[in-house]
Amino acid sequence: MATQLDHELAKLRQGDHLCPVHDNLADQTASAVAFIAVGLGRGERCLYVANDSPMEELVRRFAGLGVDVAHETARGSLKILTSRDVYLRGGIFDARGMIEYLTECEAAAVADGYTGLRFQGEMTWALGVNLEGDRLIEYEAMLNEFLPTHRAVIACHYLRPRFDPALIHDLLVTHPLVAIAELVCPNPYYEPPELVLRPEPMAVSEFKRKRLDWWLERLRATMAGELQRKQATETAREREELVQLLLDSTAEAIYGIDLHGNCVLANPTCARLLGYADPKQLNGRNMHLLIHHHRPDGRPYPEEECPIVRAIQARQGTHVTDEVFWRADGTKFDADYFSYPMWRGEELVGAVVTFLDISNQKRLEEQLRQAQKMEAIGRLAGGVAHDFNNLLTIITGYSEILLQTTPRDDPNRELLEEIQKAGQRSASLTRQLLAFSRKQVLAPRVLDLNGVIRDTEKMLRRVIGEDIHLTITLHPELGSVNADPGQLEQVLLNLAVNARDAMPQGGKLTIETREVVLGEDYARSHADVRPGWYVMLAVTDTGVGMTDEVKRHLFEPFFTTKGPERAPAWGWPWFTAS
Repeated sequence: MATQLDHELAKLRQGDHLCPVHDNLADQTASAVAFIAVGLGRGERCLYVANDSPMEELVRRFAGLGVDVAHETARGSLKILTSRDVYLRGGIFDARGMIEYLTECEAAAVADGYTGLRFQGEMTWALGVNLEGDRLIEYEAMLNEFLPTHRAVIACHYLRPRFDPALIHDLLVTHPLVAIAELVCPNPYYEPPELVLRPEPMAVSEFKRKRLDWWLERLRATMAGELQRKQATETAREREELVQLLLDSTAEAIYGIDLHGNCVLANPTCARLLGYADPKQLNGRNMHLLIHHHRPDGRPYPEEECPIVRAIQARQGTHVTDEVFWRADGTKFDADYFSYPMWRGEELVGAVVTFLDISNQKRLEEQLRQAQKMEAIGRLAGGVAHDFNNLLTIITGYSEILLQTTPRDDPNRELLEEIQKAGQRSASLTRQLLAFSRKQVLAPRVLDLNGVIRDTEKMLRRVIGEDIHLTITLHPELGSVNADPGQLEQVLLNLAVNARDAMPQGGKLTIETREVVLGEDYARSHADVRPGWYVMLAVTDTGVGMTDEVKRHLFEPFFTTKGPERAPAWGWPWFTAS
């Protein structure tokens, strides 16, 4: 009598790559024998690499399925081999050599009149030779490149108690199909070979699309099973439980809605990202009103303008990358989501949505754009500074010569001295431009930040004037920093000048230092920061502040809101503690 596993294995077609995961040797042997029996019935040449199952046990189980091992072996339909016959020819494992071996076996099978090749291996042989996990993963991924253009079907059996769970976890992504107990289903965690062997950013979108297609098929099966629960068999209930297990385990947030936009299912990741303790809290609630009822700027918009509602009405899928979703506590995050109509036969019943929180990704992209912009400006600044420096050499050189030959009582001497001072000030500006463009070597050294601030205090008080009250609060046991003292002084001076201009009627300027800890959360949103202890320099004023538009240009060199008679100032407030 055919079992559920027999029916599942009969669905396999040439080009399929299956990963059965077993809890014990008996289940593995039963599954492997059934897999080979299906191939023999289809006229395929079958290769069975037996690493754990004793020969007498294989013969007994094959006989139970009506297969005469001796007869099939004698006519060449079945070959029972060992790992040294196949995987370890010459005593070593060569993934590329294995693909060549399978290619030769498939060609020979077709030449001998077989419909194709069926190959399976009990993979615990890899433990005996201490094969590195990366090489095993590479081999499984290479099989996925081999199969689409060859008449073959392959199964790689893994015994879970024998393998490191982390390795099985990594191996699963290389198998389009997985078998658990008597159920064979698409693997939602499968990654195409190009992502495993040759990761390329442009392949990620296609990978997500394929994975979403698999999820849609599983979700459709789940909803159909829900409507027929009372008539469902035990096998159908197990299938439903497996689908729910997959939903509960995925890293993507998933929810389904009916034609009225009300939630009919949600996975734990969806609830967590939206700030709910239990997915059941979303059941029956209108998802537009709940999570994307406002635009990014906070303005509400009606449900009929919702991209998901429009996709249902148009009966087609949609992919949105610039949406924001709102959490239960009123906060929001950037979301990237796919939405596709959900059908029951020819009847439209709703939509399924899968989404990711891409807030960190957007922050990193913005930091990359800012870094590229700074690099371009730095190149421009360096080129201008070099050309300007050549002109300054002439100006300062000739002014020095003229001063040496001009008597002190000459009325033109004062004009020459002003020319020389202007040249020196311009040379200082040139050095700053070169430092910004990283074409002039700075002189960082371990120094006391508090000492630099004390040394600069008198100059700062003269710069800000009497209408501004300066308060300096220094941490008494501050760690040392590694920085260029001249750059530090320039930062303090520029910030003080900006503060003064922001407080034309007077105010308060505060400079303080202290030690802080930047944690993992901060580091994730700032690519150039590693978690740990830092020395912080904070400069605060009671000025007019900045608009949101000005804040967007905050770290752009040479940007200013001041008039043409005032130069912009810029600097960096963080330094790593030594």
